[in-house]
Amino acid sequence: MALCQLDHLVVTAADLDSGCAHVKAVLGVEPQGGGEHLGMATHNRLLRLGDSSYLEVIAPNPQAPAAVRARWFGMDDPQRLRVPRLATWVVRTSSMAELVAGLPWHPGTVVPMQRGPWQWHITLTEDGQMAMDGLLPTCIAWQGPQHPTEFMPEQGCRLLRLELLHPPECTLVEPLRALSLSEEVPVVTRMEHGSARLRAVIQTPLGERVLEG
Repeated sequence: MALCQLDHLVVTAADLDSGCAHVKAVLGVEPQGGGEHLGMATHNRLLRLGDSSYLEVIAPNPQAPAAVRARWFGMDDPQRLRVPRLATWVVRTSSMAELVAGLPWHPGTVVPMQRGPWQWHITLTEDGQMAMDGLLPTCIAWQGPQHPTEFMPEQGCRLLRLELLHPPECTLVEPLRALSLSEEVPVVTRMEHGSARLRAVIQTPLGERVLEG
């Protein structure tokens, strides 16, 4: 069974400025850096959340050529981008083929991607939609020995835990067992009536804050 770690959180927005302003309003710090995703017509900014995890604010890039496939994280749906939100999470593995083969849901196909010096393989669905509306993660395998957080500035934020809030008719027991997540950052589930959503509890320079989907 392939072991996974929580790699990063994904905040989607109609544009980078509104997405970063939302994060700053909640956490008191603003994502920085990032770059463009060729072929996806998106760009991002990043915020370090620990030694090997981070937050990504991602938005359509109006200056980029048209995307060659459906944008990831459901970003072709304007309704999903109406307000910035914590849309989903990404787990990393060093054994992508083994992980995907053992998942009880179809995460999509494994696609090679690149942004600047960074190269990775990531699971993408044909229509760009997310499993269980983002409650289940996208899978990533970084190519090379280094992780992007090594080059992100320290801004005093740490991810304490990720909460997966799900309706009673939804079960996450088998999917989470299949991920075999490390316990470095706790990922917990909680039953709640209504739509599925995420809550990230983050230690910031302003104290403990919660970023929600």
